[in-house]
Amino acid sequence: MSVERSVKRRAVRDIFSDRASLALRALLMQPQKRWVIPELCREGLSGGLASGVLNRAEALGYIYRERKGR
Repeated sequence: MSVERSVKRRAVRDIFSDRASLALRALLMQPQKRWVIPELCREGLSGGLASGVLNRAEALGYIYRERKGR
């Protein structure tokens, strides 16, 4: 028997909030670097928040993401 889990995911509303801006600060400090989520987690973010900030910033046209699988 499989158990289905429902996970509510909220989009990041404000990418300039205190915690979310940690990702943007890291990106701006080293713009030439190709960042990945685990490296942003070392900057003090959770993986979910880092991913959410990048998704929102991409949707707003602030960044370009290159996706390479896992």
